[in-house]
Amino acid sequence: VISVATVAAMASGKRGEVEKIVRTPTGSIIVHRAVNGRPIKERIDARTGKVLPPPVQSTFTQFVTNLHRSLLLGDGGRAAAGIGAVCMVILSVSGLIMLAKRLGGWRALYRRIRGSRAQRWHGELARVAVLGLLVSSLTAIYMSLATFELVPDGTIVEASAPSQVDGGVRLPPARLKALRKIDINDLRELTFPQAKDPADAYRLTTVDGIGHIDAATGAMLLFAPHDMARQIHETIYMLHTGQGLWPLALALGSAALAVPVLSVTGTLI
Repeated sequence: VISVATVAAMASGKRGEVEKIVRTPTGSIIVHRAVNGRPIKERIDARTGKVLPPPVQSTFTQFVTNLHRSLLLGDGGRAAAGIGAVCMVILSVSGLIMLAKRLGGWRALYRRIRGSRAQRWHGELARVAVLGLLVSSLTAIYMSLATFELVPDGTIVEASAPSQVDGGVRLPPARLKALRKIDINDLRELTFPQAKDPADAYRLTTVDGIGHIDAATGAMLLFAPHDMARQIHETIYMLHTGQGLWPLALALGSAALAVPVLSVTGTLI
């Protein structure tokens, strides 16, 4: 287990003043620092502190991401994608009901399917992929609603600025006991106190909440846990993307691959 304190210490030992450390959704550790008054960003190895080459941005991957989220049409495309997710839920549920009725009831749902080749392919694939399609589409509906602020996602949670800070000589990051207890995988962002302000503190954002750490004592001064809305959002985001759960990501991807075949066989039927 690598602690946030360890990574902060390695980042601080490099050139320039560290402003903040960010862990991206893909797991990259990005250090924001000022060198000779010029802001720079570096990606580092969490185990060694070695500066890594910047990630290569794939134009194709960015295109597919934007196509998936908004159909390249901005807010109108985002709304269309959300409506498409609703349609997927309706198609999945109604198709499952039709298949169960055709096979003789819910207990017979996995009986051998008879009929034309298109009917067999459609039924076989549908009953295997339907669970993944429902997970993807239901979570997509929630995320679409959150994008348009129709449901809360908990992002407004904020820890109040601490009123009492030690103000003494600051400890090196490796000795900050509050940071030593936090796994780097739980980090979202760590903002360093300003060098010229003795009353400033570290601002920490984790998967669990937001807090402030005294730079002179290493103690957690205030901590505001994420509310239920944020916890729900984190869980649904994980379920939709499969981030951190590669078997789920593989299952969702396989279910998505069935959609073109279901579309063609459904048209033929």
